[in-house]
Amino acid sequence: MQQSALQTYPTNPRPSAIQRETIHDLRNLFGIVSSAKHLLEGRPAKVRRLALLQAIEAAAIRGGELTSSLLAAPKTAGMAKRIDLNSQIMTLEPMLHALVRGIQIDLGDEDLTLRVEPDALDAVIFELVANAKAAGAKTVTIRTRRLGARAILKVVDDGCGMDRATLARVRRCEDRNAEHGAGLCRVQAFARAVHAHLRIHSRAGRGTVVTLNLPTVLRMAACEPGADRPRLPLMMTMKEKTREKNRRTSAA
Repeated sequence: MQQSALQTYPTNPRPSAIQRETIHDLRNLFGIVSSAKHLLEGRPAKVRRLALLQAIEAAAIRGGELTSSLLAAPKTAGMAKRIDLNSQIMTLEPMLHALVRGIQIDLGDEDLTLRVEPDALDAVIFELVANAKAAGAKTVTIRTRRLGARAILKVVDDGCGMDRATLARVRRCEDRNAEHGAGLCRVQAFARAVHAHLRIHSRAGRGTVVTLNLPTVLRMAACEPGADRPRLPLMMTMKEKTREKNRRTSAA
C-alpha cells in the first residue's frame, strides 16, 4: 500500500537553539507591547503617552527584524561591535519603562566601551528585566559602574526571589524548556561568549541580583591603527610601562 503523503513530514518538529532564542526574544517584545497598551488605557500624561508609543514602535521594529531572521536562512553569529554600555541601555529605556513601570536606571559616569553583539546584549537586558517582572518585582534597578578594566552591569529586583534549590537549578542551566527562566541559559551563553563573569544571588522573598562583569576595550577612532584590538587589562598595561621605564633607565 502506498504511504500517505502526510506521513512523509515530521510531526511536531523541534525548533533549533537559535530559533528558540529568537522566539524567546519575540515573547519578551510582545510583553513590552502588552504592558504599554495597558498603561495607555490609564490615559497617562502627554509625555508619558509619547514614550509608551515610542516603546511600542521600537518593539514592533525589533519584532519585525526577528521575524525576518526566522524566515530567512539559518542565522549566523552576529557581528561584534564597539559600543558604549550606558548609551546602549539608554536606547532601551522607553521599552524598559513600558515593561516595568518601577524601573530605575543608575548609570555611572565612567567610559564603559565594550566589544559585543548589540542585539545579544539587548536580549540579555530584556530577559533579566522580564524575569524580574515574572517574579512579581515592583522595582527593578539597572546599574552600571567601572571596576578597573571591567564594566559592571547589575540588574536588581525586589521580586519573590529563589530558594537555594531553585537557584542551584538555574545556575546549572536546568529547566531549559520551562516557560519562564529558560532565558537565563542564554544569559550564561552570552557571558561565556564575551568572556564575562556572571553572578546570580537570590533569596526567597528577598529578590534577585544578577551581575555581569564584562571586559572593556579602548575607545579609539575608527581610522586609527589597531582600532579593533581589545584593550589590554590594566595590570598588563602597568607592566608594559614598568618595562619601558626600566629600558630607559638602563640606556641612560
